[in-house]
Order: sequence, then structure tokens, then C-alpha cells
Amino acid sequence: MQLKTLKSSLLKQPRYPFFITIVFFAVISYLTIFHNDFLKEGDFFQYFLIGKEILDGNGTNVVALNANPGGPILYASLDKVFHDPLIVAKILGLFGGTGIVFVSYYVMRNIFGSKVALIGQLFIAFNPKIILVSLAALNEILPVLFIFIAFYFITKKNILSNDVILCGVFLGLATMIRIQPILILIAFSIFLIFHSKKIQKNFCYVGLLVVFFLITVSPVLAYNYNTHGVFIDSNPNYNYLNVSKYTTPEWIEKLKFNIITNQDYTILDYPELFLKNYSYNLFYNNQDLFLNFGKMTSLSIIPTLPFVVLIPFLGGLFYLMKFRLDKINILVLSSTSLLSVFLLFLLGDPSIHFFIVIAIPTIALTLINIRNFQKNLLPLLISIFIFFTLISVIPLSRPEHLLPIWLIIPSLCAVFFVNTIPKILSKLSSSKKEVSISSQTKKIIIISVILVLLINVGHSYKSVELYLYENNYDGIVNEFSKFFQQSEPNIQKGQEIKKISDILSVQENIADSYVMAPMTAFLYYVDTNIILVTFQEGKKGDSFEQFYKRENWSEFDLLMSNVNSYPADRYGKNDPIPNYLIYGNPPIMNWKHDIRSTQYDDLKILSDPNNPDIPSNFEFIYKSDKLGLILYKIHHIP
Repeated sequence: MQLKTLKSSLLKQPRYPFFITIVFFAVISYLTIFHNDFLKEGDFFQYFLIGKEILDGNGTNVVALNANPGGPILYASLDKVFHDPLIVAKILGLFGGTGIVFVSYYVMRNIFGSKVALIGQLFIAFNPKIILVSLAALNEILPVLFIFIAFYFITKKNILSNDVILCGVFLGLATMIRIQPILILIAFSIFLIFHSKKIQKNFCYVGLLVVFFLITVSPVLAYNYNTHGVFIDSNPNYNYLNVSKYTTPEWIEKLKFNIITNQDYTILDYPELFLKNYSYNLFYNNQDLFLNFGKMTSLSIIPTLPFVVLIPFLGGLFYLMKFRLDKINILVLSSTSLLSVFLLFLLGDPSIHFFIVIAIPTIALTLINIRNFQKNLLPLLISIFIFFTLISVIPLSRPEHLLPIWLIIPSLCAVFFVNTIPKILSKLSSSKKEVSISSQTKKIIIISVILVLLINVGHSYKSVELYLYENNYDGIVNEFSKFFQQSEPNIQKGQEIKKISDILSVQENIADSYVMAPMTAFLYYVDTNIILVTFQEGKKGDSFEQFYKRENWSEFDLLMSNVNSYPADRYGKNDPIPNYLIYGNPPIMNWKHDIRSTQYDDLKILSDPNNPDIPSNFEFIYKSDKLGLILYKIHHIP
């Protein structure tokens, strides 16, 4: 009955949301079919390999460091139908991104009406990050779609038990792939507790939400427990270690020990360091990824221009809270502004923590005026508060990690253009006739929205080009002039990986060989085994043989290599020796405070195949100047 009602309501809607969705689908289809022919190293393929090993019966030896196994198992299962993981990635990316564009309209329409929803949907469809996520098919795309569907049910004006049940089911589906949707579950539970004056009914709804969430996610929980003895087989220590802003050698070694021994990170071990990182994540790093303080890859609806999105974002928020300069608001604004300035200097770095001056007064005013907001907007507001507060314990490295709460940005910005601008102009032009104001206002809104969309078209064009092709970004002025110049044909990213793979594929006994390499993408083209390496392991002064046999590697480096290799070897039971080595020089890992004591510098001679110091049993086969990768065959001397 619920699905029939939903279907009939969709058929009665204006055609514009469907048209925008179809155009988005067509554009992504075109890019996917005609410009995305090669596999690029990324999350999807790594998770696919994990799922493949699970289905092949090697689940005890694999671990998805920052995710649940639901996604990997799904990807590997679909590969058994399509027999090509790249096609699987394309399909999931295409339908996942299109679904996000489609569903987002109905979530925003639930709250703001069709006009705001339509403008918000345009901001989403033209957003460079959504386009890239749809092409790259990262592990985030399906969870985000499921979360947006959950938002559709929780933002209805009249929530029924069926809505709560479906909300729990879709959050459960999202959590089978990623762990972050649990934070949305917490936010929705808080919202339902205060949803109405009927306390018993509210808690009944919370119970339904949690029960159906647990029922849906139970296969993954059962798998993790039966296979690894824990319900969630993920360790946040890896994130702390990999992308934390502030570290010390002692803290790094402690985290490595916790990862090796599979222990949780205790914030009381280094409270000052934790608080320093937490404040950086909360007030700068994560907000930068969300609103754009300088990152060109943020989730801003205007990612090309730093800080500009704050104007429509806050303008829409203050319109919805019906902000007035009365005594209470003035008192709250002045007191929290003074408090935020005090905290700004207490934290010690205004260039990093400046956003606290905006965040604290805004949060305080939002709480004071909470009754002025529409009730069905509260799930979005509570979610953004809970998500940022809790997720900032962990440093985020990509804007995609914040997509579960991203709807708030296009929503509030659309409110600004549709509602706030007319209100501002009407006050500035109170002496004019109402008709004249309406006509002029419409023109300003249309021109402003078109300008934002055009900026995003340019940004999206370059972002897609950088993702698909071996090109560089040379600044806005140079890029604009290059557009009108005749240039050489673009080279798709992934072609060089295929070249090396083609050479590997014709080597003798390659299926039974081991290739030591800095990436696993070669496995898409070659049936072989990979020993993952960063060339930052080993002990300075050791021989090349000691390096590729991993004799003096630290326990942590061995673990990282083992869990990311194929086949995975989580417990270090195998001791493979490579038959081939692909040398590359990836960025120095954040945890490598002891890089000078490793073989990192010693191994650099491998970048020059003519170097006389290269061991005699290393046979040069191929060099890729584009990727800086050199392929060697290792002849093992009996």
C-alpha cells in the first residue's frame, strides 16, 4: 500500500524533476560509455577484491579497514553476472548518482515545496562532486542513495509507522556498506523522541526504527561475528594514523601497536593531542570539505570560489528560523560571539579556527529559534549537528565522506534564492509597486541561479577531464584559453596501467607469480598475485633482496602490506617472494616519521633502469614515463 501511494504520487508530479534526472542520466551515460574505458586505481576495485576473496572462501584473511563487507560482497556478486568489475562500477555509479539526483527533489519538496526543491535539485545535478562520484563509483555512492531515501520517509509531514520502518531498513542497507550511517540513525532517533507530545508513540517509533535497522544490518553483523569475533570489523586507528593533522612519534607508535593488536584507540592516552586534532577537524578540515574554505574539491554548490557558499547557506538558514533582532536574539548573538572570540584565541590559531566565530553563534541562534523551523526540517538539522560532532573525532580526507548530510547545503541555498532574495529586495525597494518588484526579483533569481550553474559546468568539465585524462590544471585563465586552442588528443587515465598489465600478462607462469607493486589495479587486466608495497619499508642499508623478501620490515608495515595484497594475508601465514617488481614512488605516508631509517632513499636508484648499482638479478622490462612506474623481472638465484 505504501509503495502504491508513493508510485501514484510520483506520477502526479511536474515533469521538470524527471527531465533533470533524465538529462543527468544521459550525461553520465555518455561519459561512462565513451570516455571511461580503463580502470583507474581507487576504492571500488580494492573493495571488489575484498568481496571476491570473501566469496572465494578467504574471508578470514581479509579486512575492509574503513567499511563493512556488504559493499564488497555485492560488487563481487554482481561481477559473477557481468564478468567485468569495471562494468559493475559503471552501472552502480550511474544508477547511484541518478538515484541521488532523483530522490533529493522529493526530500526537499517534503520540507520546502516544489520551487525550492527544483532549484535544489539543479544544484545537486550540476555539482562537480556528484558527477565525479557517479563516474568513479566510490564505496559511498550506494549508502548515500539509501540515506537520501531514508530522509524522504523521515521528512514527511505526517510520519506513519511504515515510514519509520522503511527508514530503518534503508539506513540498515547503507550501514551494510559503510559505518557512518549509524550517526544518521542516532540523529533520527533523537528527532523521533521529540517528534510529538505523545511520548509513548515517540518511543514506539524509535523502537521500530532501531529494530528494523538491526534486522536489515544483521547479516553483516552475523558475518563479522562468525568470521572475526566482532560485530564491526573496522578500526578507526588507521584513519587517525593516516590523515591526522597533529602527531608525535610516540603517538604514532601507539596507534601502530593498537592496529597490530586490534585494540581501540583511547582518547585519554593523549588527551591534549586528541583535542588539538578534534578542534582542527571540527572547525577547519571537515568544514573546509563541506563548505569550501579553499579546497577546490569541496561539497559547496560553488566549489570554484572559497567562502562564497556561506552567503546563501546562512541566508537560507536565517530565513527559515525567522530571525529578528529582538532582545533575546541580540543577547544570544552578542554573548556567543564574545565566547567564540575567546575560544578562538584560546585554541591558539585564528587562521585555522576562524570558523568558530560563525559556528557557535549560528548553532546557538538555531537552538533558541528551533520552534520557528518546520518540524520536518529538523531531521536535516539534527543530522548535520550529530554527524559533525561525532565524525570529527576522525579526520576526513575526502568530501564524499560528508555526503550523508550534504542535502542541507543545496536545500538552504535554494531557500536563499527562492525566498530570502525576494524578502531582501522587497525591503530595499518598498517604495516600488509590487508587480515591478516581482518581475525584477524573478530576473535576479534566474540570473543568479544560471550563473551558479554555469560556474559549476566549467568546474565539472575540468574535474571530469582531470579524472578521466592525463591532464593538468593550469589556473582559470590558462584553462579558459586552452579551451579554444587546438591540442593533442587526450590520453585516458589507466592506459599506462593496461600497457604494463599487457606486458605482464604474456610473462611465463604469470598466474602463479607474485608482483610487488604500489597498486592493485593491474589485477583487473592480469590474472596474477600482488604484494602491495609503498617502498617506504625496510631498514636503511639493507640489500634489495632483504627488501623484496620483507626480512627487516616492521610488524606494522608487514600487516599493511598483507591486508592490502591479493590474496590477502591478514595473519601473516604466507611469506610470498615476488617474481616481478613494479617500482613507483608514492607520497610519503603520514606515519613515516622514521622515513630516513627505511630503505626509501636506497630504493630510488630503481627509477633509473641504467643505474649500475641495480642488482644483476633485476631485469628491466618496461618504463612508464607518464606514471613513473618501472617494471623489473626478478631472477632468483638458487
